[in-house]
Amino acid sequence: MANDLNYPHVAATGAPRLLRDEAVWAVALRLRRAILGDQADAALAAGAIVAVTSELVINGREVATAWDFANAVHDTLGRPVLGACETDPDAPGVAYVSVNHEMVAHRPDIALSTIAHELGHIVFDVPPALGRADRRYRSVTAAPDSLVRSTNASERRANEFMGALLVPPVPLHTRLLALARSERMRLARAPHLGRPASPVLARDNAPEAMAGIVAAVAGDFGVSDRFIAVRMQRYGLLLTGANSGADLCGSNGPFTVHAGGAVRPQIAAGPRVGVAAAHETPWRYYEVDEPTVSTYRRGGRRRAAAGA
Repeated sequence: MANDLNYPHVAATGAPRLLRDEAVWAVALRLRRAILGDQADAALAAGAIVAVTSELVINGREVATAWDFANAVHDTLGRPVLGACETDPDAPGVAYVSVNHEMVAHRPDIALSTIAHELGHIVFDVPPALGRADRRYRSVTAAPDSLVRSTNASERRANEFMGALLVPPVPLHTRLLALARSERMRLARAPHLGRPASPVLARDNAPEAMAGIVAAVAGDFGVSDRFIAVRMQRYGLLLTGANSGADLCGSNGPFTVHAGGAVRPQIAAGPRVGVAAAHETPWRYYEVDEPTVSTYRRGGRRRAAAGA
């Protein structure tokens, strides 16, 4: 039986609308519950993910996934990559995912993260490409760093899906608190996205104690220490500064806001700078007597070098 996933999308194309991280996490958590059932706080195994996601229905579109773990994977330049997700117009309704056996053979944590990341592409990026003879989708996960940070919106979304699928906020927070209390570590109150009404870890705990519980939790979930550190940051489970989480409105808070008189700076207009023509047009606006405003100097063409 195929698992059914839904999220806000463009009905005509199947493309996801702009989703907040929390919305991406919610989709991951629904799939996690489908995989684990009553054991929702347990670690996910790679085999269980593959078995349950071989057939999905995403926003009403059927997607079959063909997983390959036996071969090397390369990008278009022939460089080895961790994994790839792609579609083929000649095989409508199928997503092909390859995980580079050579790169993950001795790193089960990286293998698990790569599987979850590529699954994020299946869920959010593959549906718009299905059933279109003119559309072929392909993405590659270059290296382990790609699973931690990315400036590409699609890759970042796949990372957030991966993070919540493998290490959801509430189970992570619950496990961290249990270990922190057993080690008598300092806790603090701050806004977070983990277990409701619970404190978070204070930043000023001993580094070796922090490293110890991060390693323990990483082992529990089958991921790397770095993975856990990123999830803690994303869910707000570690107080990151002396005044993080402080009440800005309370009378005993660390900040005081004083009412001041209205300030109306004098605005002047003058000749433009940094342009090749119409220097005298008064389209440069600035605050009078503001020390950060540079002094006007009329520009001119640079003289050609001697002998040119």
